[in-house]
Amino acid sequence: MLNPAYYNPGWIGAEEQAFVAVQHRSQWLGYTSSFDGGGGAPSTQLVSAVVPVNGFISGLGVNVSNDNLGPVNNIQAQLSVAFNKELRRGTLSFGVMPSVFSQTEKFDELRFNNPEDPLNARGRQTQIRPDLNAGLFYRTTNQFYIGVSALNILEPSFNYGIDLDSTEFGNVFKRNYTLLAGKSFSVNEDLTILPSLLVRSDLVGFTFDVSAIATFKNKMWGGISYRRSESAIL
Repeated sequence: MLNPAYYNPGWIGAEEQAFVAVQHRSQWLGYTSSFDGGGGAPSTQLVSAVVPVNGFISGLGVNVSNDNLGPVNNIQAQLSVAFNKELRRGTLSFGVMPSVFSQTEKFDELRFNNPEDPLNARGRQTQIRPDLNAGLFYRTTNQFYIGVSALNILEPSFNYGIDLDSTEFGNVFKRNYTLLAGKSFSVNEDLTILPSLLVRSDLVGFTFDVSAIATFKNKMWGGISYRRSESAIL
């Protein structure tokens, strides 16, 4: 809820101020690997920047993320471009986010029952693939917004050169879709509340986040969120 542009590049067309956001997530704090490898707890870092533009292009943005999942490391560099269309009761934005996706598999941190297993590429293997996200975002004059987006449109696949007739091997990032909606309410001249909803689906399963942020005198804010069957966030 603090970085909607990561899910929908159309969002940057509605931003009124430039900003830079730095986010870090540590999962399973205190977890240590039970084998003699790096392993351990997953962690993610994300740096985002957005700059509004006046003209045919309404906004530019960039995301750089680093995601460590045990023996797998994912690095993404994404560039966002948004275009606006003024409508009678609001603004419609269209955004595209081409990206470069690098994935490294640390085969030297995996244990194979058979060291000669043909799926063992040995050492550390890295592949780089292109990808694309795109989204539509609509904001009304009364502070309601809704957006839809498609992520991993090119469905990048990483197989590290392993090609076996008998085995379908390849880590494919499936295309998925998001719905983002929210509305700002003024409780009084000092207090504003912004509830929002994020739904994500690959058309097989789905998950959702329900969130709310309260802002006091444009100086202090706090928020809560619930993610389906997974977590509560403060």
